[in-house]
Amino acid sequence: MAVTLITKNSVTASKRPTAAQLVSGELGLNYEASDPGLYFEDSAGNIRKVGGAHYSATAPNATAAGQAGNSVGELWYDTGSSVLKVWSGTAWVDVGDTQAFYEAGPWAHGTNRPNGAPLVAGDEWYDTSTTPATSYLWDGSAWVYFSSGDTHAFTGAGFPTLTTRPDSNPLLDGDMYYDTTAGQERAYRYDLANTAWVNADMRIFTQDTTPPTAVSFDGDIWYDTTDLVSFVYYDDGTSKQWVQQF
Repeated sequence: MAVTLITKNSVTASKRPTAAQLVSGELGLNYEASDPGLYFEDSAGNIRKVGGAHYSATAPNATAAGQAGNSVGELWYDTGSSVLKVWSGTAWVDVGDTQAFYEAGPWAHGTNRPNGAPLVAGDEWYDTSTTPATSYLWDGSAWVYFSSGDTHAFTGAGFPTLTTRPDSNPLLDGDMYYDTTAGQERAYRYDLANTAWVNADMRIFTQDTTPPTAVSFDGDIWYDTTDLVSFVYYDDGTSKQWVQQF
């Protein structure tokens, strides 16, 4: 004859067993569809939940019919904000699901995401009102200019004199600038360690006049189209000059 064993159970929504209702090793089951779970009492006398994450826009056991509160380590996937959360013992903590947002600034949602859910530390925002877009990182209380590996390129006429980016944020190591001036087009790289723009390429001048010193750098080549000879620009540490090649 088959024997059916049934543990303590309830079909009342959010009715969890209390520590007084269970003994060590005994299980309590709630099989009501909106907030099901299997529970046991740990060695410290706390009720712990076993099972998958609660999937709802409402926190599990939000309106308790039995034991109030939640179990340490209990998971809840909040469908309202699309965030996985874990109960720390005192609060629901978001589980590392950061997101990126692309919209023109200033940020119009306060401390919330565009969908109304709270911002999570590590969320990124790309302010598309700037060219190129400026990126920020949410640190838990404010948007902080995000500089990690986020280099940008700029163009202009003449040797770069920028001390900040066009959007007033700090220059980053590796930012690029391209001088569009006719006859002296070349690229420059920002050297953060020395807070200076440095040459980023080698230039070959083909002209009948000596290239301007301001845009000539060590290793540049000049082919004099009048005398049909070539020169290399040489910096020996104390002086700079065009040296004829043989």
